[in-house]
Amino acid sequence: MSPLMHSYRFDPSYGYSLADLLAVGAPDEPEDFDQFWQERYARATNGEWTLCPLGLVL
Repeated sequence: MSPLMHSYRFDPSYGYSLADLLAVGAPDEPEDFDQFWQERYARATNGEWTLCPLGLVL
């Protein structure tokens, strides 16, 4: 297999082959994963936020 072509000054594969990278599993999800994202979504969609002059959400 040919190496990954890129323009970075480092090896983004860290020396792993494609097969090695695909074999890396996902970590277990945190216990509060669903609650965290549901609360974040609720805050983002409740319409109670405002934009400040720099474009930051308050």
